[in-house]
Amino acid sequence: GMGRISSSQNNSTPVTVLEWDAYAYFNTPPPRELDFVSAPGHASISARTRIGFRYDLTTSTDLDFSDPPATSLPGDGNWQDFGTWSMDQNRRFWRWEWSEDAKDNL
Repeated sequence: GMGRISSSQNNSTPVTVLEWDAYAYFNTPPPRELDFVSAPGHASISARTRIGFRYDLTTSTDLDFSDPPATSLPGDGNWQDFGTWSMDQNRRFWRWEWSEDAKDNL
């Protein structure tokens, strides 16, 4: 995980020290917990999110995921609802992606 960041507070040359456990960071992937609920005529998706990550859910009926995400949420450490879709098409596909969100808690 991330350690502490220290900076000098006097007139000396500014120095910043970042303590970082790279091994733990790269060998501890975020948990992937996704829940898909199908009811007559509808499908809902929810997922557990992690603070510091952004989650994007894109949906399509033909595997073309070039449109912007249907839902884009910052992680908060809790289960979040990503939406409910009508199942009136012959088929529907979803793509769920997450990435580090540099502006959240970093």
